[in-house]
Amino acid sequence: MELQRAVLFDQWVEWKQLLAAMDKLIDKSEHSAPLRLDDLFTLADHIKQLKITRSSWEDRWGFDMLAERFDQGSSGDLSPFGCLASIEEYERALAYTVQWIAPEAGEMGLDIGAGTGNLAGRLQQEGASMFAVEQSRQMLAKCRGKYPDIPAKLGNFLALPFFEGQFHFIVTNMAFHHLNEEQQLLALEEMNRVLKPQGRIVITSLMFEHAEARVERLSELEMSGNKELIMELDRKYPSDRSLLLQWFRGRGFITVQQQINEWVHMVYAVRKH
Repeated sequence: MELQRAVLFDQWVEWKQLLAAMDKLIDKSEHSAPLRLDDLFTLADHIKQLKITRSSWEDRWGFDMLAERFDQGSSGDLSPFGCLASIEEYERALAYTVQWIAPEAGEMGLDIGAGTGNLAGRLQQEGASMFAVEQSRQMLAKCRGKYPDIPAKLGNFLALPFFEGQFHFIVTNMAFHHLNEEQQLLALEEMNRVLKPQGRIVITSLMFEHAEARVERLSELEMSGNKELIMELDRKYPSDRSLLLQWFRGRGFITVQQQINEWVHMVYAVRKH
């Protein structure tokens, strides 16, 4: 039933996106010159690209296999994210998220890519009514075992299994960079869709400050010969932080950013209305 629910939501979100694209074209035809054949070809191509972008994601990192030992990394000196962040930096990112969100009792929150529920559990302790979404069944089982009071659903960024405007805040910790650039844009739209007016979003992920910083940092990394870190970054999709901030501000959000280390950044966005 969980799988069928996830599939139905995936189809529902896809049809909503297709209808939105068609509505834009209809609106254009009603307020300007008659549609040209090129407009229809553009719509068809847009629909095709949406389907490809949403369906092309796959778990290339083996999260089901990581579930058993994921929390073992958060004890001792090794964080769950290995060489990308120390245990101190991992804990600092969780603490910043809780501090920024500052949930009021009873507020509804969503953790996307929740893993074993470490962040959702902390926010629940602060009084929030938390929900979790995770694409890995084994991670989902761990999360449910640790936090049975948190409804944890099978799903992913590209088709959140919830209806519009359900959540006061949304968080995601070190999961966003498993989406490519086009998928990240769709994920932002999905988060915006399920967020309430004046809602808050915190994204903690691999990022570069801007395009120039990406080129500079990767060049420095190649020169350093750190093969472990090069391999880690090569398998992920760090965001351009400046573009994320631009996306949020263009949709009426106030933003704050924080850098945890050279690779891990946080973006906090609050919707004005």
